[in-house]
Amino acid sequence: MIDKDLGFDPVADFKPIAQLASSTYFLVVRPSLAVSTAAELIAYARAHPNQLSYGSIGTGSSTHLAGAMLASAARSTSCTCPTRARRRWCRTCCPASSTSPS
Repeated sequence: MIDKDLGFDPVADFKPIAQLASSTYFLVVRPSLAVSTAAELIAYARAHPNQLSYGSIGTGSSTHLAGAMLASAARSTSCTCPTRARRRWCRTCCPASSTSPS
């Protein structure tokens, strides 16, 4: 949370009334990574910290946050590469990564 003193409780002071949207995400890897399941990918990510990157539609986007949530749940680290700037960004974010999106 950016500001701990919001002046209200975001859970207790609001109630959901309708779902506005839903999204579908796909988890894909290059065949050269040699993982076939999400469990294998998580094991690989844990064994190779800061060497994986993932594409997103932009910093702070739902795809960026989904990737960050996956990395957090997996207790691993990765780097997001926004698609418009992915080549330049990936080189600075994950210079050792051989798995950056091309």
